[in-house]
Amino acid sequence: MKRRWISLALVTAIALLGCSASMGRKIDEAKVKNIQKCKTTEKELLEWFGEPSQRGNQNGLSTLQWMYARQDSGIGTAEVQTQSLVVTLSRDGRVSEFALNPTTMPAGQDTCSG
Repeated sequence: MKRRWISLALVTAIALLGCSASMGRKIDEAKVKNIQKCKTTEKELLEWFGEPSQRGNQNGLSTLQWMYARQDSGIGTAEVQTQSLVVTLSRDGRVSEFALNPTTMPAGQDTCSG
């Protein structure tokens, strides 16, 4: 019987403490402010943010996307944090477009070429 109460107390403590889950690495918004169109290179982005969560291609241009999500929850509460950084690279490998927490995807245009 004592073991049952200990188990119940452990389960209750875990529930009260809540749980956390996360995906990706938090995006340093101070570094996002350093991104300059037609100047910042893919190499610099990788140094600042690490490997992107996704790589793609839009209108023949490379796209990079970093994503971060974290959920903290407890009894009766839940907090969710999300971040997304989307970058389109010009044909010469420099940032053409970028958006932090975009509501739509960038157009995928090479704004750095003549």
